[in-house]
Amino acid sequence: MKDCKEMSTPMNQKEKLCKNDGAEKVEEIYFKGLVGCLMYLTATRPDILYVISILSSDWAGSADEMKSTPGYYFSLGSGMFLWCSKKQDTTAQFTKEAEFMATTTAVNQALWLRKIFVDLHMNQTKGIEVFVDNQFAIAISHNLVFHGKKHFNIKLLFLREVQKNGDVILLCCKTEEQLADIFTKPLLGNKFQLLKQKIGV
Repeated sequence: MKDCKEMSTPMNQKEKLCKNDGAEKVEEIYFKGLVGCLMYLTATRPDILYVISILSSDWAGSADEMKSTPGYYFSLGSGMFLWCSKKQDTTAQFTKEAEFMATTTAVNQALWLRKIFVDLHMNQTKGIEVFVDNQFAIAISHNLVFHGKKHFNIKLLFLREVQKNGDVILLCCKTEEQLADIFTKPLLGNKFQLLKQKIGV
């Protein structure tokens, strides 16, 4: 490793990976093995989760699909115990739709955790707080107006229902305070190091 160049972040902020970039092709099994080893590391190194999710999407599928990569994490007390970064299955037509879909994914995970807590006899006295850095996602979940896309309306009804039941509480979080950004995008060195420290890595 003596000739390696040290980097302050796992991915260059301006780096754009694409399927046909002119680079020499590598043997698929070798690539999958390397990515698998890196995926194993994310169990204790969530700070590399975003770049690993980029490398492992469809086992190096095209990055030209214009699909967002949302991320979330859950903490209990002062410790983070569950995290995720995964490319969305559906291509959003606009940024707000992508944010709304990401919020729905996190809320689904929160409901699953709520059921696990009940099984562990840790009944919740109030809804699980989900911090979202997009006010549109919160506002539209309270809006009674339906939108054109069927899958969007289903998610809309779902978010309204879980909030009405009190299972989940959506709260607004300033973008600069959103720790989950470390799971969703390449960051500048100082921002990456700050978030890495805040999530306890």
